[in-house]
Amino acid sequence: MSNDPGNPVQSLVHEGIKRLRELLAKHLSVALSSMLGEHVETAETSTPPAGDLCWFRQTFVPLDGSLWFGMSRAEVVLAGEKLLSAAGLTGEAPETAIQTFGEILGQATGALASDYAAKARRDIRAGNLESEVEAKPQGGRQFTLKVKAGADILLVLIAVEGVDLLGLGDPPPPKQPAYPLSPAGSDLASNPLDGVNTRNLDLLLDVELPISVSFGRAQLALKDVIKLTTGSIVELNRTVSEPVDVIVNNCVIARGEVVVVEGNFGVRIKQIVSKQERMKTVT
Repeated sequence: MSNDPGNPVQSLVHEGIKRLRELLAKHLSVALSSMLGEHVETAETSTPPAGDLCWFRQTFVPLDGSLWFGMSRAEVVLAGEKLLSAAGLTGEAPETAIQTFGEILGQATGALASDYAAKARRDIRAGNLESEVEAKPQGGRQFTLKVKAGADILLVLIAVEGVDLLGLGDPPPPKQPAYPLSPAGSDLASNPLDGVNTRNLDLLLDVELPISVSFGRAQLALKDVIKLTTGSIVELNRTVSEPVDVIVNNCVIARGEVVVVEGNFGVRIKQIVSKQERMKTVT
């Protein structure tokens, strides 16, 4: 495809790549900064990583295509070891360090999936992130990000496969009003709260509701439950790359990613659940 600025298709592709690059840079910086406890800068660079690359592959459900992340294995191991050290873990195997950095990629692509969902106004989630993939991306559009944490620099080559992943460059459709607009000069109320006694609503503003965060669920047979002891592991129905549910009064109202704030766990809201979906999640 020729690089013709007047070509509308080429222009959309260019805008989609640009927006994708900006969002990935932002989400990688946020995910790494929250884990390391220091500022991490991520920006585009023209210098690709050298040598044999360690590849990660991320899909998005139900979108077509995938994102590939290629990095020098030695740099990935160093980055993973730094993340583990920030969590108080040292002396771990290189494979553990690579898996740890993969979890950071999962957080960034999970936030990216929320961006896709907000634009498309439908449920879009990041699939399972594959680590140390033996295959390599076949073609696709590529760009490189430079991640800098202190004196450490990591070069990340990103390959984009599938046209669905380039849709972030399109402007969102205009938002329709939630209620019909009244004609000019009409006596009809244009505010949906007109006629409602707001003093009655004020009575509810101080009502406390329980908020909880769900990492996932699991179903176990009773015979397996009674076998649980200290150190037992219960596998949940959610991958590390998927957002967690924020539940208010037994109803899922939002989804987000887990962060650490001054030594305490927190949740960064990435998606507000629609009214229709909230009704389905009431337990």
